[in-house]
Amino acid sequence: MFNLPKYDIIQCDQEYVYSFVSKGINGTHHIFVKFEPSYVKNIYQFEFGPLNPLTNLIDTSFIINNQDTDLIIGTAIYIIDLFLKLNPKGIVRFSGSTESRSRLFCIWIVKNLEELHNLFLIYGCTLNNKWERFKKNNRYEAILFKSINTYT
Repeated sequence: MFNLPKYDIIQCDQEYVYSFVSKGINGTHHIFVKFEPSYVKNIYQFEFGPLNPLTNLIDTSFIINNQDTDLIIGTAIYIIDLFLKLNPKGIVRFSGSTESRSRLFCIWIVKNLEELHNLFLIYGCTLNNKWERFKKNNRYEAILFKSINTYT
């Protein structure tokens, strides 16, 4: 069961696309989440951010600064959990658009690790490009999420 704070979500008409609304000091921002299939079977790249009005693509580098980071990441994790329940063989890969975003995501994971271990097997890609079980205080360039329900 998912017990972390989150926004309400909407599953969009497109396959593997969800959305939610960030509400904070800089107003409301419609955030889109997409799971992009990779060239490796069952691995999906996780992307999220507002739509760029010029390209109509998710802008993963946009900075909202709405002071709702915990809600945004909690919602993103909730969507990953939903996606993996619908795609039990799937593995979701996340890497931030910048090193600081990857670090922020890892800090949030550490803060909520006990809850997340009830949902996922979590792996991190070290700076030496080696995958390992996610550990506190390690720096990772990317994170993998796999539902624990597929291993029981």
